Amino acid sequence: MRTKDELIKIADSFFADEADILVSLFKTKLLQKNETQKIIHRERNQLICPYCKSTNIYKNGKTKIGNQKYICRTCNKSFSDSNDSIVFSSKKSYLQWIKFIHCEILGLTLKRTSLEVGISQTTAFAWRHKLYFAIGKIKQDIVLNGIIQIDGYFISINLKGTKKNNMPRYSKKRSSSAYRGVSHHKVCIMCGIDDNDNLFLEIVGLGGEANNMMDSLSYKIKEGSKLVCDGKFAFLTFCKNHNCSIELVKSKTYKNENGYDMNSINGIHSELRKYLAKRRGVSIRHLQEYLDMFLFLKLLEYSTEPNLQDVTTFNKAIPTRAKLLVKQIFELAIPIDIKKAYGDYHYGIFSNR
Repeated sequence: MRTKDELIKIADSFFADEADILVSLFKTKLLQKNETQKIIHRERNQLICPYCKSTNIYKNGKTKIGNQKYICRTCNKSFSDSNDSIVFSSKKSYLQWIKFIHCEILGLTLKRTSLEVGISQTTAFAWRHKLYFAIGKIKQDIVLNGIIQIDGYFISINLKGTKKNNMPRYSKKRSSSAYRGVSHHKVCIMCGIDDNDNLFLEIVGLGGEANNMMDSLSYKIKEGSKLVCDGKFAFLTFCKNHNCSIELVKSKTYKNENGYDMNSINGIHSELRKYLAKRRGVSIRHLQEYLDMFLFLKLLEYSTEPNLQDVTTFNKAIPTRAKLLVKQIFELAIPIDIKKAYGDYHYGIFSNR
């Protein structure tokens, strides 16, 4: 894609009457349904068969709306640029997808988004999960190093969308729990941020921070780093096993004796709490997708001008090889051990029937 400065230079070469004609032409182009496919083709480095992953491909005509078709010489199957993307089988225009992404960046409700974009709430729901799924696929495996603030963030298990026959526990009042404090009924989200504003948010299990949870994050923390944390045993063990130094900041303490604090990670916790509360409950099945989107929006805020965030998100997410059908949205794996949380209830799917 051309840079903003290059486009400004081109625009300056037109007179006002010429620009007026171009504006009407551009509006027509934004509504054409094959423009999304063209952008996918431009953003991808090479053509790969979505079925057998072969690169032995040649052109095979075009569809009725002008989308290029290909055929794989290895498996002899036909496909287009969008076959393995989240816009597969979508009949909506580029402009509608851009409007939808803009609504997601603003954090609008599905009802408001559907009105702004001109789609149904059901379609808005499907598009949201498809977008978040693609964002999760492009999530960079950032390795934190240097001074790293790390701490766990805990939320209740949300079974939103689970059918009655598949419930592992009896229904309860929202925000209520059978156990007080941190327990196996709480999801542990490990949050880490270094002094370069690199960040990760990962679901690591149930209950308080444990050794196995920290070990699962070893690839995200560079050996020899300095961890600033609250001194839980899991952090101490991790530092010992991975040659990391440690600075302890006791709970309800602003700074330790060496001047280290937990302000950055506490700020992330506060933003995450507001982000999830605005969604009015996120199902545990989709929680990691929402965390990935939260992380992406934070990085987008740091690196991209506000007026370019919609296009940047589109160019990153839409060409990603992350096909997700509507029926698959409800079949995504749950990232925690449900039996560990509710097996002792002997209710529903864990009953002795």
